[in-house]
Amino acid sequence: MKYQNSLLTFILAGMALVQTASADDNIADKAINQPRISGIMVYGSAQTNNEVKDKAVLGEKAKRIEAKGTGNPWDAAAQTTTTGKILTGDPIVCVAFLKAVKTANNAPAKVTLRFQESAAPYTEIKQDTIDIGTDWNQYQISVTANKDYGPGDTAFVVQLNYGAQTVDVGPMFILNMNKTKPGSR
Repeated sequence: MKYQNSLLTFILAGMALVQTASADDNIADKAINQPRISGIMVYGSAQTNNEVKDKAVLGEKAKRIEAKGTGNPWDAAAQTTTTGKILTGDPIVCVAFLKAVKTANNAPAKVTLRFQESAAPYTEIKQDTIDIGTDWNQYQISVTANKDYGPGDTAFVVQLNYGAQTVDVGPMFILNMNKTKPGSR
């Protein structure tokens, strides 16, 4: 496989479960969002956030989000929206680089990974609530698209407001595993 930068090798470590990519595919070509920190929106009334430098994460930058723990899980969240099309039957893989920084009693941080429609009522397409540890790791959810979506119609969200906790959010990817080359889909 040809890799354009270290970003790709780091992502591939978590892509072992995805078997739709051939040996000639460049995994970054399958991204249908802007995965860099600058492309991630942080929102919600129960959070504060800032950008931090961390050489241990892909891109060496992260959003540090402090969740207050009051209200709903989505009252502190990070989100990236699609910039490419999704067609019915497309296999979609959402990958987030996450690290727990501070939690009550040093317990694992709890987050929800959610792929959803990006307009009200924000219909869930797929979600999973997980615990994350204090080391950088890739966390992912996978789904087969149940209908066609245009650019901007869907988003990958990490909901963080499960108690007072601080989580670093690194790059977030939405990968369409049927996308074959830049500019397609």
